[in-house]
Amino acid sequence: MSMYRKKFTKLTTADFANVFLSFDDEERVKEEIRSDGFDEGKAEEKTVIAKNLLKMNMSIKDISKATGLSNKEIHNLKMTI
Repeated sequence: MSMYRKKFTKLTTADFANVFLSFDDEERVKEEIRSDGFDEGKAEEKTVIAKNLLKMNMSIKDISKATGLSNKEIHNLKMTI
């Protein structure tokens, strides 16, 4: 049993993907991982922009229109600056 456990724990994520996923599935998973990171980056960018606009005394309503963030999200950001 321990021999199999050692072999199993040595498997990397790539090995796992190669064994259990077809090429199309693997590409779909990679794209999903990339897009998640991209979405997080976009959200962070919106937050930075909203904070900068708040510092310029722009209205929450206008910041919401410009960034797509909700009024509540912007109000919460305002409390952090």
